[in-house]
Amino acid sequence: MGRDFYSVLGVPKNASVEDIKKAYKRQALLFHPDKNKNSGAEETFKKISEAYSVLTDPDKRRIFDSYGEEGLKNECGGFGFPPFTDPAHIFRDVFGNDPDFQFSDFMDGDFNPNFSRLFSTSRNSSTFGGFKHFCDEDFDFPCPEPFKKQPVRDPPIETNLQVSLEELDTGCTKQLKLTRQALSPSGQASPEEKILTIEVKPGWKAGTKVTFEQHGDQKPGVIPADIIFVIGDKPHQYFKRDAENNLLYTAKVDLRDALCGCVLQIPTIKGRFLAVQLNEVIQPGTQKRIPNEGLPLPKFPGKRGDMIVTFDVEIPTNLTMEQRQHIAGCF
Repeated sequence: MGRDFYSVLGVPKNASVEDIKKAYKRQALLFHPDKNKNSGAEETFKKISEAYSVLTDPDKRRIFDSYGEEGLKNECGGFGFPPFTDPAHIFRDVFGNDPDFQFSDFMDGDFNPNFSRLFSTSRNSSTFGGFKHFCDEDFDFPCPEPFKKQPVRDPPIETNLQVSLEELDTGCTKQLKLTRQALSPSGQASPEEKILTIEVKPGWKAGTKVTFEQHGDQKPGVIPADIIFVIGDKPHQYFKRDAENNLLYTAKVDLRDALCGCVLQIPTIKGRFLAVQLNEVIQPGTQKRIPNEGLPLPKFPGKRGDMIVTFDVEIPTNLTMEQRQHIAGCF
């Protein structure tokens, strides 16, 4: 499932370009890998840079609003853009063009901002003269002090999402209501309801994860947790599936049919029944494979797993003397 670039930057869908730019600046200074050495900072920096590049480009933003992230990189509606690869270019463009920010004074080498100078508390340096104004105006909070503790990220929240085998056979759309604590511009927390949509693809494996980035509770100075849904199989009346998307079915056969043969009616995930002829003697635990009656294979469109039928031979627990004699006479 595609990412929500508005959530990545923490802005509403009707945010202006200026609001998007401010949100990017705020997060870029926190997560740039030359300043923030925490695990995951570099990946977060790339994500916010890509979100900024999309939401400030009118064409990309229009396609994203209509088709989501998939519309930008696939052939959705005939559109397609090359993958994002250069967060450094975005950082240089945004901060290098600010008249109050002497970006070139903080460069070490090709592109390695010296953040110890960037966040110096000195207000008298001629090269630093406009930086306090830059912070106050663009971010609505004071400039960071050296070694100031960075915001922590709430740990991800995982929850199981059980999906029926019939839904996995065809694919489906799941809509889930999420209630979280959201912060107003004044910092007040209040409940907020959101509807999360998950497009379950045919044949998704158990354990598939769908992530909604930063959709957890909002708290001052804390990056909201990612909400992660883990796909699981809902128990089925007839079937289980294995790791190869084969459907496993157990067919009960009485002793007479196991010895003499019969026709069994085997259910399928599509709701129909297959007539399976048994001619050979069936031993307990014997298996029969029925091709293409399993679940779709996500990596191989148009192909399916098989159904594997295991025969459970029911052996009588009590026989009359007459039945014993009759059976003995057959051998």
